[in-house]
Amino acid sequence: MHSGNLSRFLPRLSKSSKISDIRRYLPAVLQFNAKHLVGLAATKSQNFDLPTPFDPEVKFVDVETGNLNVSSVDHIRAGYTDENPNGSPTVITVHGCPGSHYDFRYLATPLRDAGVRIIRINLPGFGPTPKPYDFTYTPVNKANFVGNLLNNIGINRVGMAVGHSMGCACVTSLVSTHPNLVASYALLASCGTRPHFGLRPYMSDKMPHVTYDLTTGISRQLVFHNSGHYPQKFHANHIGKAMLDILNKIDGTKQRDQ
Repeated sequence: MHSGNLSRFLPRLSKSSKISDIRRYLPAVLQFNAKHLVGLAATKSQNFDLPTPFDPEVKFVDVETGNLNVSSVDHIRAGYTDENPNGSPTVITVHGCPGSHYDFRYLATPLRDAGVRIIRINLPGFGPTPKPYDFTYTPVNKANFVGNLLNNIGINRVGMAVGHSMGCACVTSLVSTHPNLVASYALLASCGTRPHFGLRPYMSDKMPHVTYDLTTGISRQLVFHNSGHYPQKFHANHIGKAMLDILNKIDGTKQRDQ
């Protein structure tokens, strides 16, 4: 239901319990939203310039479980992808729940085209990565898993860590558990940053008008508030450009410091 109509409808409804009030206002609201959705469907294909998705070969590496509160196994055979391995800087992605490396197949394209190295990680129990029965999904356990994986493939510095949905908790924890590893981070549809658009009527109405908060200075963070898997796909080019802006800013700062 369109938020403008809903905001006018609900106060009136709360002041009266008469069925006649519902019958009076509800048809008009539903009729407006039917026209709104038809118009949105007619123009949706013109709003998005989708990059060509790419699905690289999945690689595997053994990840130690000593700091993951797991006693059933001493390592996890983790699946990940590594695109443009000779590129720089390095960007890692962490999916939500449910999810996998596959979720970032659109977003990886503009980054890869810009010469960035992209490593897409599958957490335990997702994609091709198995889950030990005693692994618990705490943010710190997931952050340590990501840190162990990166260490085992020789990554000691990440230009940007990207999280989607529940993966954002892993990314922000990674900044704390491995403070010298991550230079910046991006949160896509993160839980807890603000009221979730998915809880609002017809969130698709907001999609062509994605906004983001880009902070400067030390904090270097990028936050997209829209929900679901839509940002990664329909706004991949837009988000990719914002990420590259931050990465270039960090690189420029580093060169000035040198």
